Amino acid sequence: MQNSLSQNSTQQQTQQQTQQLSAAQLQGLNLLAAPLVELNNLIYNELESNPLLEITSPAREELAGDPLGDAAAANNEPDVSEFEGDREDFPLLDQLAGIYDLPDENYSSAEDNDQFNRKRDYQFESLTAAPTLVDMLFEQLSFCNLTEQAIQAAQLVIGSLDERGFLTTHPADIAMSGNLTMSEVQSAIELVQSFDPPGVAARDAAESLMLQLKRRNCQDERIYMLLRDHQAELERNQLPQIARAMNITVDEIYDMLSVLKKLNCVPAAGLNNRSNSSVIIPEMAIELENNELKVSGREGVMPKLGMVRSYLKMLDDPQTPDETRQYVREKLASAENILKALDLRQDTLTRLTEVIARRQADFFRYGIEHLQPMTMAEVALELDLHETTVSRAVSGKYLDTPQGVKEYRFFFSGGFKNADGEDVSSRGVKAIIRQLIEQENPKKPLSDQAIAQKLEQQGLSVARRTVAKYRESMNIPPTNLRRHH
Repeated sequence: MQNSLSQNSTQQQTQQQTQQLSAAQLQGLNLLAAPLVELNNLIYNELESNPLLEITSPAREELAGDPLGDAAAANNEPDVSEFEGDREDFPLLDQLAGIYDLPDENYSSAEDNDQFNRKRDYQFESLTAAPTLVDMLFEQLSFCNLTEQAIQAAQLVIGSLDERGFLTTHPADIAMSGNLTMSEVQSAIELVQSFDPPGVAARDAAESLMLQLKRRNCQDERIYMLLRDHQAELERNQLPQIARAMNITVDEIYDMLSVLKKLNCVPAAGLNNRSNSSVIIPEMAIELENNELKVSGREGVMPKLGMVRSYLKMLDDPQTPDETRQYVREKLASAENILKALDLRQDTLTRLTEVIARRQADFFRYGIEHLQPMTMAEVALELDLHETTVSRAVSGKYLDTPQGVKEYRFFFSGGFKNADGEDVSSRGVKAIIRQLIEQENPKKPLSDQAIAQKLEQQGLSVARRTVAKYRESMNIPPTNLRRHH
Protein backbone atom coordinates (compact mmCIF):
# COMPACT_ATOMS: atom_id res chain seq x y z
CA MET A 1 0.00 0.00 0.00
CA GLN A 2 2.76 2.36 1.01
CA ASN A 3 4.69 1.38 -2.12
CA SER A 4 1.61 2.15 -4.23
CA LEU A 5 1.25 5.60 -2.66
CA SER A 6 4.93 6.24 -3.29
CA GLN A 7 4.54 5.27 -6.93
CA ASN A 8 1.49 7.52 -7.31
CA SER A 9 3.40 10.40 -5.73
CA THR A 10 6.32 9.86 -8.10
CA GLN A 11 3.98 9.75 -11.09
CA GLN A 12 2.30 12.99 -9.99
CA GLN A 13 5.67 14.70 -9.61
CA THR A 14 6.71 13.46 -13.06
CA GLN A 15 3.45 14.74 -14.55
CA GLN A 16 3.91 18.13 -12.88
CA GLN A 17 7.49 18.38 -14.16
CA THR A 18 6.32 17.41 -17.65
CA GLN A 19 3.55 20.01 -17.53
CA GLN A 20 6.00 22.68 -16.34
CA LEU A 21 8.46 21.69 -19.04
CA SER A 22 5.74 21.73 -21.65
CA ALA A 23 4.65 25.22 -20.60
CA ALA A 24 8.23 26.50 -20.87
CA GLN A 25 8.72 24.75 -24.18
CA LEU A 26 5.43 26.12 -25.49
CA GLN A 27 6.50 29.65 -24.60
CA GLY A 28 9.82 29.06 -26.33
CA LEU A 29 8.09 27.79 -29.46
CA ASN A 30 5.73 30.77 -29.48
CA LEU A 31 8.64 33.20 -29.20
CA LEU A 32 10.57 31.36 -31.90
CA ALA A 33 7.66 31.49 -34.32
CA ALA A 34 6.71 35.12 -33.62
CA PRO A 35 7.68 37.72 -36.24
CA LEU A 36 9.46 40.76 -34.82
CA VAL A 37 6.47 43.07 -34.35
CA GLU A 38 4.51 40.30 -32.63
CA LEU A 39 7.58 39.41 -30.55
CA ASN A 40 7.88 42.98 -29.33
CA ASN A 41 4.22 42.86 -28.30
CA LEU A 42 4.82 39.60 -26.41
CA ILE A 43 7.79 41.20 -24.64
CA TYR A 44 5.66 44.21 -23.80
CA ASN A 45 3.01 41.93 -22.25
CA GLU A 46 5.66 40.12 -20.18
CA LEU A 47 6.99 43.45 -18.91
CA GLU A 48 3.47 44.43 -17.87
CA SER A 49 2.81 41.18 -15.99
CA ASN A 50 6.24 40.44 -14.48
CA PRO A 51 7.83 43.10 -12.21
CA LEU A 52 11.12 41.17 -12.14
CA LEU A 53 11.73 42.03 -15.78
CA GLU A 54 13.08 45.37 -16.95
CA ILE A 55 14.49 46.93 -20.09
CA THR A 56 18.28 47.10 -20.13
CA SER A 57 18.60 48.31 -23.71
CA PRO A 58 15.63 49.72 -25.61
CA ALA A 59 14.72 49.11 -29.21
CA ARG A 60 15.61 51.99 -31.51
CA GLU A 61 12.56 54.20 -31.75
CA GLU A 62 12.94 54.93 -35.42
CA LEU A 63 12.40 51.29 -36.34
CA ALA A 64 8.82 51.42 -35.19
CA GLY A 65 7.67 54.21 -37.44
CA ASP A 66 8.80 53.38 -40.96
CA PRO A 67 10.85 50.17 -40.79
CA LEU A 68 11.96 49.79 -44.38
CA GLY A 69 9.15 51.15 -46.47
CA ASP A 70 7.19 49.57 -49.26
CA ALA A 71 10.26 49.24 -51.47
CA ALA A 72 11.62 46.62 -49.10
CA ALA A 73 8.28 44.91 -49.04
CA ALA A 74 8.32 44.63 -52.78
CA ASN A 75 11.81 43.15 -52.62
CA ASN A 76 10.55 40.23 -50.57
CA GLU A 77 8.45 38.77 -53.36
CA PRO A 78 10.95 38.14 -56.15
CA ASP A 79 8.75 35.61 -57.89
CA VAL A 80 6.18 38.32 -58.66
CA SER A 81 7.32 41.86 -58.05
CA GLU A 82 10.97 41.57 -59.11
CA PHE A 83 9.79 41.15 -62.71
CA GLU A 84 10.07 44.70 -63.86
CA GLY A 85 11.98 44.58 -67.10
CA ASP A 86 11.68 47.64 -69.29
CA ARG A 87 8.27 49.06 -68.47
CA GLU A 88 8.07 50.41 -71.99
CA ASP A 89 7.67 46.78 -73.02
CA PHE A 90 4.62 46.15 -70.83
CA PRO A 91 2.48 49.30 -70.61
CA LEU A 92 -0.74 47.30 -70.74
CA LEU A 93 0.35 44.90 -68.03
CA ASP A 94 1.62 47.63 -65.72
CA GLN A 95 -1.12 50.19 -66.24
CA LEU A 96 -4.23 48.48 -67.53
CA ALA A 97 -4.30 44.85 -66.33
CA GLY A 98 -6.48 45.84 -63.37
CA ILE A 99 -9.14 47.66 -65.33
CA TYR A 100 -11.65 44.99 -64.42
CA ASP A 101 -11.04 44.01 -61.99
CA LEU A 102 19.14 36.31 -21.97
CA PRO A 103 19.63 38.18 -18.52
CA ASP A 104 21.89 41.25 -18.78
CA GLU A 105 24.24 42.13 -15.92
CA ASN A 106 24.05 45.86 -16.67
CA TYR A 107 20.97 46.86 -14.72
CA SER A 108 19.28 50.15 -15.46
CA SER A 109 17.99 52.58 -12.88
CA ALA A 110 14.29 53.04 -12.20
CA GLU A 111 14.47 56.49 -13.80
CA ASP A 112 15.97 55.04 -16.96
CA ASN A 113 13.32 52.35 -17.00
CA ASP A 114 10.51 54.91 -16.64
CA GLN A 115 11.98 56.84 -19.52
CA PHE A 116 12.08 53.72 -21.64
CA ASN A 117 8.52 52.82 -20.69
CA ARG A 118 7.39 56.12 -22.17
CA LYS A 119 9.46 55.50 -25.26
CA ARG A 120 8.22 51.93 -25.48
CA ASP A 121 4.60 53.07 -25.31
CA TYR A 122 5.32 55.49 -28.13
CA GLN A 123 6.93 52.73 -30.17
CA PHE A 124 3.98 50.40 -29.98
CA GLU A 125 1.48 53.19 -30.55
CA SER A 126 3.45 54.46 -33.53
CA LEU A 127 3.00 51.13 -35.27
CA THR A 128 -0.67 52.01 -35.69
CA ALA A 129 -0.32 55.77 -35.97
CA ALA A 130 0.44 56.02 -39.70
CA PRO A 131 -2.54 57.57 -41.54
CA THR A 132 -4.67 55.32 -43.71
CA LEU A 133 -6.64 56.20 -46.82
CA VAL A 134 -9.80 56.62 -44.72
CA ASP A 135 -7.95 58.93 -42.27
CA MET A 136 -6.72 61.01 -45.19
CA LEU A 137 -10.17 61.34 -46.75
CA PHE A 138 -11.95 62.14 -43.48
CA GLU A 139 -9.39 64.87 -42.79
CA GLN A 140 -10.13 66.50 -46.16
CA LEU A 141 -13.86 66.15 -45.53
CA SER A 142 -13.48 68.01 -42.23
CA PHE A 143 -12.45 71.14 -44.16
CA CYS A 144 -15.62 71.12 -46.29
CA ASN A 145 -18.49 73.44 -45.39
CA LEU A 146 -21.43 71.05 -45.88
CA THR A 147 -24.81 70.22 -44.43
CA GLU A 148 -25.07 67.30 -42.01
CA GLN A 149 -26.85 65.29 -44.71
CA ALA A 150 -24.03 65.90 -47.22
CA ILE A 151 -21.37 65.02 -44.63
CA GLN A 152 -23.20 61.79 -43.84
CA ALA A 153 -23.39 60.91 -47.54
CA ALA A 154 -19.65 61.57 -48.01
CA GLN A 155 -18.82 59.49 -44.93
CA LEU A 156 -20.84 56.59 -46.32
CA VAL A 157 -19.04 56.86 -49.66
CA ILE A 158 -15.64 56.86 -47.93
CA GLY A 159 -16.70 53.87 -45.84
CA SER A 160 -17.66 52.03 -49.04
CA LEU A 161 -14.17 52.22 -50.57
CA ASP A 162 -12.00 49.11 -50.68
CA GLU A 163 -8.34 49.12 -49.63
CA ARG A 164 -7.31 50.09 -53.17
CA GLY A 165 -9.46 53.22 -53.07
CA PHE A 166 -12.17 51.99 -55.44
CA LEU A 167 -15.89 52.43 -54.82
CA THR A 168 -17.12 48.84 -54.77
CA THR A 169 -20.62 49.47 -53.36
CA HIS A 170 -23.46 50.37 -55.71
CA PRO A 171 -24.73 53.95 -55.18
CA ALA A 172 -28.27 52.61 -54.67
CA ASP A 173 -27.06 50.52 -51.72
CA ILE A 174 -25.34 53.58 -50.24
CA ALA A 175 -28.54 55.59 -50.65
CA MET A 176 -30.62 52.88 -49.00
CA SER A 177 -28.23 52.44 -46.05
CA GLY A 178 -28.21 56.19 -45.33
CA ASN A 179 -31.79 57.00 -46.28
CA LEU A 180 -30.42 59.33 -48.97
CA THR A 181 -31.51 60.23 -52.47
CA MET A 182 -29.50 59.06 -55.47
CA SER A 183 -28.73 62.71 -56.23
CA GLU A 184 -27.22 63.18 -52.76
CA VAL A 185 -25.12 60.05 -53.15
CA GLN A 186 -23.89 61.09 -56.60
CA SER A 187 -22.91 64.52 -55.26
CA ALA A 188 -21.03 62.82 -52.41
CA ILE A 189 -19.20 60.54 -54.83
CA GLU A 190 -18.14 63.52 -56.95
CA LEU A 191 -16.98 65.33 -53.81
CA VAL A 192 -14.81 62.42 -52.64
CA GLN A 193 -13.46 62.03 -56.18
CA SER A 194 -12.16 65.60 -55.89
CA PHE A 195 -10.05 64.60 -52.85
CA ASP A 196 -6.50 63.30 -52.83
CA PRO A 197 -5.17 60.86 -53.85
CA PRO A 198 -6.22 61.57 -57.44
CA GLY A 199 -8.51 58.91 -58.87
CA VAL A 200 -9.99 57.85 -55.52
CA ALA A 201 -13.63 56.69 -55.35
CA ALA A 202 -13.63 55.56 -58.98
CA ARG A 203 -15.61 52.45 -59.85
CA ASP A 204 -12.66 50.83 -61.64
CA ALA A 205 -9.14 51.55 -62.88
CA ALA A 206 -10.35 53.05 -66.17
CA GLU A 207 -12.51 55.65 -64.40
CA SER A 208 -9.67 56.31 -61.95
CA LEU A 209 -7.31 57.01 -64.84
CA MET A 210 -9.86 59.37 -66.42
CA LEU A 211 -10.25 61.26 -63.12
CA GLN A 212 -6.47 61.64 -62.93
CA LEU A 213 -6.35 62.90 -66.52
CA LYS A 214 -9.01 65.53 -65.73
CA ARG A 215 -7.03 66.55 -62.62
CA ARG A 216 -4.08 67.11 -64.97
CA ASN A 217 -6.33 69.13 -67.30
CA CYS A 218 -5.82 66.70 -70.20
CA GLN A 219 -7.79 67.96 -73.23
CA ASP A 220 -7.17 65.04 -75.60
CA GLU A 221 -10.63 63.49 -76.00
CA ARG A 222 -9.16 60.45 -77.75
CA ILE A 223 -7.51 59.15 -74.60
CA TYR A 224 -10.81 59.31 -72.74
CA MET A 225 -12.44 57.43 -75.63
CA LEU A 226 -9.67 54.82 -75.47
CA LEU A 227 -10.38 54.15 -71.80
CA ARG A 228 -14.14 54.47 -72.01
CA ASP A 229 -14.90 52.49 -75.17
CA HIS A 230 -12.02 50.06 -75.69
CA GLN A 231 -11.25 48.43 -72.34
CA ALA A 232 -11.76 44.87 -73.62
CA GLU A 233 -9.53 45.38 -76.66
CA LEU A 234 -6.83 46.95 -74.48
CA GLU A 235 -6.84 43.93 -72.19
CA ARG A 236 -6.42 41.65 -75.20
CA ASN A 237 -3.70 43.87 -76.69
CA GLN A 238 -5.76 44.32 -79.87
CA LEU A 239 -4.20 47.65 -80.79
CA PRO A 240 -4.69 47.42 -84.57
CA GLN A 241 -8.44 46.88 -84.07
CA ILE A 242 -8.59 49.89 -81.73
CA ALA A 243 -6.67 52.00 -84.23
CA ARG A 244 -9.13 51.17 -87.00
CA ALA A 245 -12.16 51.85 -84.78
CA MET A 246 -10.78 55.22 -83.66
CA ASN A 247 -9.35 56.08 -87.09
CA ILE A 248 -5.87 56.67 -85.69
CA THR A 249 -2.50 54.90 -85.96
CA VAL A 250 -1.07 52.31 -83.59
CA ASP A 251 1.77 54.73 -82.84
CA GLU A 252 -0.79 57.27 -81.64
CA ILE A 253 -2.22 54.64 -79.30
CA TYR A 254 1.28 54.01 -77.93
CA ASP A 255 1.62 57.76 -77.35
CA MET A 256 -1.58 57.69 -75.29
CA LEU A 257 -0.40 54.62 -73.39
CA SER A 258 2.82 56.44 -72.51
CA VAL A 259 0.67 59.14 -70.89
CA LEU A 260 -1.35 56.54 -68.99
CA LYS A 261 1.89 54.91 -67.84
CA LYS A 262 2.59 58.00 -65.74
CA LEU A 263 -0.68 57.58 -63.83
CA ASN A 264 -1.67 55.21 -61.05
CA CYS A 265 -4.11 52.37 -61.64
CA VAL A 266 -4.55 51.90 -57.86
CA PRO A 267 -5.46 55.22 -56.18
CA ALA A 268 -4.44 54.12 -52.67
CA ALA A 269 -1.10 52.63 -53.74
CA GLY A 270 1.66 53.67 -51.34
CA LEU A 271 -0.68 54.51 -48.47
CA ASN A 272 -0.57 52.63 -45.18
CA ASN A 273 -3.48 50.23 -45.57
CA ARG A 274 -1.65 47.17 -44.24
CA SER A 275 -1.92 45.60 -40.80
CA ASN A 276 0.92 45.84 -38.27
CA SER A 277 1.82 42.22 -38.92
CA SER A 278 2.99 43.35 -42.37
CA VAL A 279 5.65 45.71 -40.99
CA ILE A 280 9.00 44.50 -42.30
CA ILE A 281 12.04 44.73 -40.00
CA PRO A 282 14.98 42.41 -40.75
CA GLU A 283 16.28 40.74 -37.59
CA MET A 284 19.56 39.43 -39.00
CA ALA A 285 22.03 40.69 -41.59
CA ILE A 286 24.49 39.12 -44.00
CA GLU A 287 27.17 41.54 -45.17
CA LEU A 288 29.80 41.14 -47.85
CA GLU A 289 33.15 42.49 -46.68
CA ASN A 290 36.28 41.86 -48.75
CA ASN A 291 34.37 39.08 -50.52
CA GLU A 292 33.70 37.40 -47.16
CA LEU A 293 30.17 36.93 -45.87
CA LYS A 294 29.56 37.96 -42.27
CA VAL A 295 26.44 37.16 -40.24
CA SER A 296 25.25 39.49 -37.51
CA GLY A 297 22.13 40.34 -35.55
CA ARG A 298 20.74 43.80 -36.22
CA GLU A 299 21.13 45.87 -33.08
CA GLY A 300 18.17 47.68 -31.62
CA VAL A 301 15.36 45.90 -33.41
CA MET A 302 14.00 44.63 -30.08
CA PRO A 303 14.55 45.63 -26.46
CA LYS A 304 16.98 43.66 -24.30
CA LEU A 305 15.67 42.40 -20.98
CA GLY A 306 17.24 41.90 -17.56
CA MET A 307 16.07 41.33 -13.99
CA VAL A 308 15.37 43.92 -11.29
CA ARG A 309 17.98 43.36 -8.57
CA SER A 310 15.84 44.68 -5.75
CA TYR A 311 13.40 41.80 -6.19
CA LEU A 312 16.19 39.23 -6.29
CA LYS A 313 17.53 40.53 -2.98
CA MET A 314 14.16 39.84 -1.36
CA LEU A 315 14.76 36.09 -1.71
CA ASP A 316 17.87 36.38 0.52
CA ASP A 317 16.18 38.67 3.05
CA PRO A 318 14.95 36.64 6.10
CA GLN A 319 12.33 39.32 6.79
CA THR A 320 10.57 38.72 3.47
CA PRO A 321 7.11 37.17 4.12
CA ASP A 322 6.62 33.63 2.84
CA GLU A 323 3.78 34.72 0.56
CA THR A 324 5.94 37.41 -1.02
CA ARG A 325 8.87 35.03 -1.32
CA GLN A 326 6.66 32.52 -3.16
CA TYR A 327 5.39 35.25 -5.50
CA VAL A 328 8.95 36.36 -6.31
CA ARG A 329 10.02 32.75 -6.93
CA GLU A 330 7.16 32.25 -9.39
CA LYS A 331 7.95 35.46 -11.23
CA LEU A 332 11.66 34.60 -11.19
CA ALA A 333 10.96 31.24 -12.84
CA SER A 334 8.79 32.94 -15.44
CA ALA A 335 11.44 35.59 -16.11
CA GLU A 336 14.17 32.97 -16.45
CA ASN A 337 12.01 31.05 -18.91
CA ILE A 338 11.45 34.01 -21.22
CA LEU A 339 15.09 35.11 -21.05
CA LYS A 340 16.25 31.60 -21.94
CA ALA A 341 13.64 31.38 -24.69
CA LEU A 342 14.80 34.68 -26.19
CA ASP A 343 18.42 33.51 -26.07
CA LEU A 344 17.47 30.24 -27.74
CA ARG A 345 15.51 32.12 -30.38
CA GLN A 346 18.47 34.35 -31.20
CA ASP A 347 20.87 31.38 -31.23
CA THR A 348 18.59 29.43 -33.58
CA LEU A 349 18.23 32.38 -35.96
CA THR A 350 21.99 32.98 -35.95
CA ARG A 351 22.82 29.34 -36.70
CA LEU A 352 20.16 29.22 -39.40
CA THR A 353 21.47 32.40 -41.02
CA GLU A 354 25.02 31.03 -40.98
CA VAL A 355 23.86 27.95 -42.88
CA ILE A 356 22.05 30.14 -45.42
CA ALA A 357 25.14 32.34 -45.83
CA ARG A 358 27.33 29.32 -46.47
CA ARG A 359 25.00 27.42 -48.79
CA GLN A 360 23.83 30.47 -50.74
CA ALA A 361 27.17 32.29 -50.90
CA ASP A 362 27.12 32.60 -54.69
CA PHE A 363 23.64 34.12 -54.59
CA PHE A 364 24.77 36.83 -52.16
CA ARG A 365 27.80 37.56 -54.34
CA TYR A 366 26.38 37.28 -57.84
CA GLY A 367 22.57 37.32 -57.79
CA ILE A 368 19.39 35.33 -58.28
CA GLU A 369 20.66 33.03 -61.05
CA HIS A 370 23.04 31.49 -58.49
CA LEU A 371 20.41 30.67 -55.87
CA GLN A 372 20.77 27.00 -54.91
CA PRO A 373 17.97 24.53 -54.14
CA MET A 374 17.65 24.13 -50.38
CA THR A 375 14.99 22.44 -48.26
CA MET A 376 14.07 22.87 -44.61
CA ALA A 377 14.69 19.15 -44.06
CA GLU A 378 18.30 19.54 -45.22
CA VAL A 379 18.90 22.55 -42.98
CA ALA A 380 17.20 20.85 -40.01
CA LEU A 381 19.49 17.85 -40.42
CA GLU A 382 22.57 20.07 -40.56
CA LEU A 383 21.50 22.02 -37.46
CA ASP A 384 20.31 18.89 -35.60
CA LEU A 385 16.83 20.37 -35.25
CA HIS A 386 13.36 19.15 -36.12
CA GLU A 387 12.08 20.36 -39.47
CA THR A 388 9.08 22.02 -37.77
CA THR A 389 11.53 24.02 -35.61
CA VAL A 390 13.19 25.37 -38.74
CA SER A 391 9.77 26.18 -40.17
CA ARG A 392 8.86 28.15 -37.02
CA ALA A 393 12.22 29.91 -37.03
CA VAL A 394 11.77 31.26 -40.57
CA SER A 395 8.08 32.13 -40.26
CA GLY A 396 7.46 35.82 -40.98
CA LYS A 397 11.11 36.82 -40.50
CA TYR A 398 13.38 38.83 -42.76
CA LEU A 399 17.08 39.02 -43.54
CA ASP A 400 19.08 42.03 -44.76
CA THR A 401 21.46 40.81 -47.49
CA PRO A 402 23.76 42.16 -50.22
CA GLN A 403 20.89 41.30 -52.61
CA GLY A 404 18.30 43.25 -50.64
CA VAL A 405 15.89 42.43 -47.84
CA LYS A 406 14.61 38.88 -48.23
CA GLU A 407 12.11 36.77 -46.33
CA TYR A 408 13.79 33.69 -44.85
CA ARG A 409 11.39 31.41 -46.74
CA PHE A 410 12.74 32.88 -49.98
CA PHE A 411 15.85 30.70 -49.63
CA PHE A 412 13.95 27.41 -49.49
CA SER A 413 12.92 25.94 -52.83
CA GLY A 414 13.22 22.88 -55.02
CA GLY A 415 15.37 22.81 -58.09
CA PHE A 416 16.80 21.28 -61.23
CA LYS A 417 20.14 19.91 -62.38
CA ASN A 418 21.86 21.44 -65.38
CA ALA A 419 23.86 19.57 -68.01
CA ASP A 420 26.96 19.71 -65.80
CA GLY A 421 25.10 18.13 -62.89
CA GLU A 422 25.01 21.38 -60.93
CA ASP A 423 21.95 22.30 -58.90
CA VAL A 424 19.84 25.27 -59.96
CA SER A 425 16.94 26.45 -57.78
CA SER A 426 13.45 26.93 -59.15
CA ARG A 427 13.81 30.65 -58.40
CA GLY A 428 17.00 30.67 -60.42
CA VAL A 429 15.11 29.12 -63.32
CA LYS A 430 12.42 31.78 -62.96
CA ALA A 431 15.10 34.45 -63.13
CA ILE A 432 16.40 32.98 -66.39
CA ILE A 433 12.86 32.90 -67.81
CA ARG A 434 12.38 36.51 -66.80
CA GLN A 435 15.68 37.48 -68.45
CA LEU A 436 14.78 35.68 -71.68
CA ILE A 437 11.47 37.55 -71.87
CA GLU A 438 13.12 40.88 -71.10
CA GLN A 439 15.51 40.32 -74.02
CA GLU A 440 12.93 39.02 -76.52
CA ASN A 441 11.86 40.86 -79.65
CA PRO A 442 8.63 42.61 -78.57
CA LYS A 443 7.21 42.16 -82.05
CA LYS A 444 7.92 38.40 -81.92
CA PRO A 445 7.69 37.42 -78.24
CA LEU A 446 8.78 33.94 -77.17
CA SER A 447 6.20 31.23 -76.65
CA ASP A 448 6.43 29.00 -73.57
CA GLN A 449 7.70 26.18 -75.80
CA ALA A 450 10.39 28.45 -77.25
CA ILE A 451 11.47 29.43 -73.73
CA ALA A 452 11.64 25.75 -72.75
CA GLN A 453 13.86 25.10 -75.78
CA LYS A 454 16.17 27.98 -74.85
CA LEU A 455 16.42 26.60 -71.31
CA GLU A 456 17.30 23.21 -72.82
CA GLN A 457 20.11 24.91 -74.75
CA GLN A 458 21.43 26.15 -71.39
CA GLY A 459 21.37 22.59 -70.03
CA LEU A 460 18.11 22.91 -68.11
CA SER A 461 15.37 20.45 -68.91
CA VAL A 462 12.14 22.26 -68.00
CA ALA A 463 8.76 21.25 -69.39
CA ARG A 464 6.62 23.76 -71.29
CA ARG A 465 3.89 23.47 -68.63
CA THR A 466 6.45 24.31 -65.93
CA VAL A 467 7.58 27.35 -67.93
CA ALA A 468 3.95 28.50 -68.17
CA LYS A 469 3.42 27.97 -64.42
CA TYR A 470 6.58 29.91 -63.53
CA ARG A 471 5.71 32.71 -65.97
CA GLU A 472 2.23 33.07 -64.51
CA SER A 473 3.62 33.07 -60.94
CA MET A 474 5.71 36.12 -61.91
CA ASN A 475 2.65 37.88 -63.37
CA ILE A 476 4.17 37.85 -66.86
CA PRO A 477 1.46 37.83 -69.55
CA PRO A 478 1.30 35.20 -72.31
CA THR A 479 2.77 35.67 -75.76
CA ASN A 480 -0.22 37.40 -77.37
CA LEU A 481 -0.38 40.07 -74.64
CA ARG A 482 3.37 40.78 -74.86
CA ARG A 483 3.33 41.36 -78.62
CA HIS A 484 3.96 44.92 -79.85
CA HIS A 485 2.23 45.90 -83.07
